[in-house]
Amino acid sequence: MTVIRQVPQQLHDPRWIYHKACLDDDPPGRLYDLSVTKVEHDSLQAYVDSLFKGLEKDSDPGGPAAGLRYRDLASEMCGEKCLIGTGTRSYYLDHDHYSIEGTKQIEARASNLLGELLSRRNR
Repeated sequence: MTVIRQVPQQLHDPRWIYHKACLDDDPPGRLYDLSVTKVEHDSLQAYVDSLFKGLEKDSDPGGPAAGLRYRDLASEMCGEKCLIGTGTRSYYLDHDHYSIEGTKQIEARASNLLGELLSRRNR
């Protein structure tokens, strides 16, 4: 079983962030400032991360979590900040769901993971 980590949860609704950015003298800077930081994202996910990483590491080979893999597809979306988007395209539909543009940012990693899962299933 593979569990995929939650995408970075923004602290504000993307529409509100883009509205604030458009009213600012420096829209790209405002988008950056209002995007969630990597530290905040990791803090928001700490409990879930500890749960799944613990199950992944310590699962009983015959138990219900046997073979559990916990994967993060969105880590490449974060540097110091997990950006909400660009000046013209939002990566989010809401606080914690990627838009089509956001999904494109993780497409290669998701495709590789799906290929890996399918090849393991067909063995």
